[in-house]
Amino acid sequence: MPQTSAPLPLGEHRARVLEYLRSIALPQRSVAAAIIDERRPPVERRLLLRPILVLWAAAACGAGRRDATPVAAAFDLFDRFMLLHDELVEAPAQGRTGSPVARWGLGQSLNAGDALYALALRALAQDVVEPERRLRVAGLVTRAVLEAIEGRASDTQAGAAARKNGLFGRVRSQRRRSAALTAAAMEAGAAIAGAPAGVCREFRRAGALLDLAAAAGDRALAARVGARALAAVARGMPDGSAMPEFEEVVRYVVAAA
Repeated sequence: MPQTSAPLPLGEHRARVLEYLRSIALPQRSVAAAIIDERRPPVERRLLLRPILVLWAAAACGAGRRDATPVAAAFDLFDRFMLLHDELVEAPAQGRTGSPVARWGLGQSLNAGDALYALALRALAQDVVEPERRLRVAGLVTRAVLEAIEGRASDTQAGAAARKNGLFGRVRSQRRRSAALTAAAMEAGAAIAGAPAGVCREFRRAGALLDLAAAAGDRALAARVGARALAAVARGMPDGSAMPEFEEVVRYVVAAA
């Protein structure tokens, strides 16, 4: 996610996710914990887009934060798992001396990624308030993660040829990977609240569009795609009172494009 000098949006949701994440940890003497800590982005730079979208969508659909917060934390852990494994794939080819592979070796670095994946799964299963809803959410979240992993595998296999496909190729890759996760975050928040299928569908569409706006690389294009995300939320929104908060997120994403 690009960064901008604008204040980070939805600060209250972000603070809640960060507080919950502090309670999730590996044994401090493990190598995996050391690698995870080394690769943790500084707090002040962490937008936590997908986690805050989970909490926003849940609140917008009338749910409290108690059942949504573990799901939001899981998205951050899955994000960090994906980023670490991306780095492990790219580091050898690019000769990165500062990569975890160079410092710890490939085996220990893979263990750290697997630990993040396991911590994310544990977050999905803990502090449950509505078991049936949480089970549904766990299914949709893990499907999105698998879709993103498959998209990464396809990109890696295609290699340089995929990068020559221009805008179409980049959008297709984005939809399979990053956009699938952001769409799932919005849908998960609505599902935790027990929102109807139509609301969940529109929130999912809005999440995918918001992710594509973030990756547009052009502010005018990002604004157009962001407007479509806003329209999708407006169609699904049971109560328009939370709309200004989502508009705040869209403005941030467009400014960072």
